[in-house]
Amino acid sequence: MTKNLISPASGAKVANQFEVVEGSKTTFVSYTTKIAELEGDKITLDNNALDYSQTTSKWLYHFLRTHFGGNFNRSIILKKIKTGKIAMANLN
Repeated sequence: MTKNLISPASGAKVANQFEVVEGSKTTFVSYTTKIAELEGDKITLDNNALDYSQTTSKWLYHFLRTHFGGNFNRSIILKKIKTGKIAMANLN
């Protein structure tokens, strides 16, 4: 099932930012590019996930907060990558 992300500010669908659910895997897709995959409590980011636009990053952080709570930003994600809590892979 594919659905647009929803803006917490307006409640409106966010253009070109999607959540795709396939079985136990949930994927964040920006336009047609896979940015992140979640399976259970495992987070895998695309190798280039932190190199995309500010807008894609904004919605990546929103996606992660929606599923895991707490705060996500570039610094926190880099720490989690370093400690192995977030994996990196070629998702595209």
